[in-house]
Amino acid sequence: MSIGGNDFGFADIALRCGVLGAVAPFGAPCRDSFALGGDQIGGRLAAVTPRVGAVLDEIHRRAPHATVALTGYLPILPAAGGCWPSMPIGPGDVTFLTDVTNRLNRMLADTAAAHGAEYVDPDTQPGHDACQAPGTRWVETPLPASASLSVHPNAAGQAFMATRTADVLSR
Repeated sequence: MSIGGNDFGFADIALRCGVLGAVAPFGAPCRDSFALGGDQIGGRLAAVTPRVGAVLDEIHRRAPHATVALTGYLPILPAAGGCWPSMPIGPGDVTFLTDVTNRLNRMLADTAAAHGAEYVDPDTQPGHDACQAPGTRWVETPLPASASLSVHPNAAGQAFMATRTADVLSR
């Protein structure tokens, strides 16, 4: 299963970065806005971690013999650079969003381990982020080229994660 991203507010983070990147494509205005008053990302992670753990515990309570797989999130952007304006995120905030995704995935991996679930690491090879051409990318841009939600996995991304999940569950 894939949980945590909506509770964490990942869409809000990406939207804020897109709006700020459209207005100020240089620097890291999104990173800077989330640093105001402390580490807002860390606070969001701390708030959602026990909720993800509670979901895993409840699944185990209701289905004590089930093997539960918790999937991580595919990278939305390349590790650096970006593809402004199709993804209106400035280069400084590309690095920030990559770090946010990595922190979310680490939290999910740690929570899965602490609550008896298997973690499915997306551990993708570069070249399938939203900056790639349709047919190559696994995550859509704000204006999707497929029947997918913006900034969410498309059919190819979902198929990749299904294969990763099957690999984890077959062990």
